[in-house]
Amino acid sequence: MTVGDLPIGTPWWVAVIMIIAFGRPALGSAIMSRVPGWLGAYARHRQSRTPEGRADLSLSAAWERQDREIKRLAAAYDSLSEDHSELTTRVDSLDRKLAIMTKRFFAALAHIRILRAVVLRIDPTYQLPSVPDDLEEYL
Repeated sequence: MTVGDLPIGTPWWVAVIMIIAFGRPALGSAIMSRVPGWLGAYARHRQSRTPEGRADLSLSAAWERQDREIKRLAAAYDSLSEDHSELTTRVDSLDRKLAIMTKRFFAALAHIRILRAVVLRIDPTYQLPSVPDDLEEYL
């Protein structure tokens, strides 16, 4: 008779004798886990610690889906972060160019006003060309 031949409902003392006869590995066997009582509970506990028993404790499908989604979102965020830094650099460059162009525009307007004043002071009857519509509000 072996541990594998133990029927369900075997008294605990028979299981103890089997453990003494066959050694400690028999205590955690699948057959021993069917034995009622604390010996069977111990065998079930030992089996849950085996790699096969831990397979049940692996990540669930929902957990894996969430993990994949988190990784996808993290990659998308990294991509957006790179795009944001590139756009920030571009906007800063455009701001500098706009400031330079605005400075030049108002310097040109000031020069035009001075020239108009000089021309009209020299010859008040001189007919100046009409001001373009875009500049009318500035001159």
